[in-house]
Amino acid sequence: MADRYLRDEGFTDIQFVKGDASQTMAGGAADITSFFPSRLAAEIDAGTPVVALAGLHVGCVGLFAQPGIRDVAGLRGKTIMVRKKDPREFTFAFPVVTLLNAGIDPSHDVNIVEAPSDADMLKLFRDGKTDAFTTAVVQMDALRAEGKFAMLVDYTTDAPWSGHHCCLVTATRSFVEMSPNAARRALRAILRANVEAASDPSRGVRAMVDAGFSNQYDAVLAHDRTLPYASWRTVDPEVGVRFFAERLQQAKVVASSGDQVVRKGTDWSLLRMAKQELPGP
Repeated sequence: MADRYLRDEGFTDIQFVKGDASQTMAGGAADITSFFPSRLAAEIDAGTPVVALAGLHVGCVGLFAQPGIRDVAGLRGKTIMVRKKDPREFTFAFPVVTLLNAGIDPSHDVNIVEAPSDADMLKLFRDGKTDAFTTAVVQMDALRAEGKFAMLVDYTTDAPWSGHHCCLVTATRSFVEMSPNAARRALRAILRANVEAASDPSRGVRAMVDAGFSNQYDAVLAHDRTLPYASWRTVDPEVGVRFFAERLQQAKVVASSGDQVVRKGTDWSLLRMAKQELPGP
């Protein structure tokens, strides 16, 4: 949805690049992306020269369990399948942080296993091959609608998750430092699209489908209509960055503290400008 606003802000060469965000950013193929907060912490911990500029919205992610498991505490002694044991991977980072938040040691109290590289994790979960797993967007909505499995955490509505962004607008540090005015205008364009998404998400979903990023127009649109897009203005993104970074450090999957991640990997000055320049909410 930002394409129109990027052009309105004066950009003429706009490219939407597919691929691994870390590689495209580090290789100079992309200037801006969206990171899950745990991914930001992992990238900063690894020395990737990126900086979070703003939060986008809350939501999208859900932790599900097999019938009979009623809450996160019920995951003790259970198996949780993840895509990869890497804090850059949200299917790993989110349950790790969730477990720690519930007082459960993810390295001893549960069995975290990696799925085969080409596996359909949703199918494995439905077949009972794992007690729990994390998914997002369309898969999350489909599982919830089935009513068979237990949704232990809904990022959109459950505390403390509903007070933290799931998506952070993140740019390369070189883009922000060498082209500060362009970075300001690019962030403003993205947030203008966020404002529009609250009232008319259909245009953005249609653009995603037309560009080949999704083939499920109806399902994605239904999901997007549940997202609190205005949270870019009302939720403090730094709180969520610290929340995830501190727990990932506690789990010993990153070495950097919350203070270090915030100091090295965030710059909210452009967000403060955008809040003054753009209409509410």
